[in-house]
Amino acid sequence: MSTKWIKGALALALTGVVAGCGGPVDGKPTTGGPSSDSATPDDLHGAPNIANPLKVDKFIKHPCAVISDQQKESLTSSIQLPSTGKESAIEGLSNDCQWSGGGNNATVGLQFLQGGGGLSYIYAQRKELPVFEERPPIEGYPVLHEAQNKELPGDCRLVVGVSNHQAIVASYTGGTGDVEPCDAATKLATAAVQTLKAAS
Repeated sequence: MSTKWIKGALALALTGVVAGCGGPVDGKPTTGGPSSDSATPDDLHGAPNIANPLKVDKFIKHPCAVISDQQKESLTSSIQLPSTGKESAIEGLSNDCQWSGGGNNATVGLQFLQGGGGLSYIYAQRKELPVFEERPPIEGYPVLHEAQNKELPGDCRLVVGVSNHQAIVASYTGGTGDVEPCDAATKLATAAVQTLKAAS
């Protein structure tokens, strides 16, 4: 996950505070349901409005937990997901989970971003991105295939908006096998959204 992406998202969130559109309070990202997730069309920069936001609070510090053992077993079969994920924090702004060392040498990642504008941040810079592709929704939630830099063969990063100010990033990078990278990222993101819907 690019730190440029994270820093840019944080900057947008701080702009939202000045404008009174929600964002970090006392230095901490905001979370919550529809009442705190409202956004005007200008705030969204063309991104779809998410009428039924999902809560990520339960998983935000431990993103590996959003993939259940049953889901992991299925993903191990379909995308060769390694059995153990490793969690890490990026500059204190977000936590991510990475699985690596599978049979096709890919690194599979899942990350939650808070207070960064969600999909609206990406829509705001769409003209500058080498990859910007709207894809079919996952479980009713909008999906973007995007990249900050030129995308390499075997790589795919999908961003799923789970509220107007929060998003999941599912990535598949460096794969050398016959697994289609965006198909793998879609399956990972689908499992994550299903877990969030069940917990919301």
